[in-house]
Amino acid sequence: MNLFDEDEAIYAFDSDALVTLERYYSDLSVFDALWQDLAWLSLAGRFKVIDFVYDEVVDSYKGDRGFLKSWLKKQRKYCFWETDEKAMILSQRVINENVRSGFLKPGKLIGERDEADPFLIGTLR
Repeated sequence: MNLFDEDEAIYAFDSDALVTLERYYSDLSVFDALWQDLAWLSLAGRFKVIDFVYDEVVDSYKGDRGFLKSWLKKQRKYCFWETDEKAMILSQRVINENVRSGFLKPGKLIGERDEADPFLIGTLR
């Protein structure tokens, strides 16, 4: 999928954006429309979450994010975006260029799980 060939905007979210949305906008009924709009965008193929972000939120996130995990699992078949080989190659370039800049968290790059940001950037390039 090339985002720049699309007629309508496609929104790719990182885990921080999703967690922030949940933290501030999940438990007030006035914000139900926000989550319904995101679900609609997902169904329309215009809301995307790459596999690394999905895994961070659903499988690895240690916080109490029951609403977000449940919501994202329901949207998975519409919003899940597999990181392809080209994105992986571009992601490695992002990592190499930024490993010492403070942009990336070295512990996440070296530890058991990857930092999702370079893979999101690589996918969107």
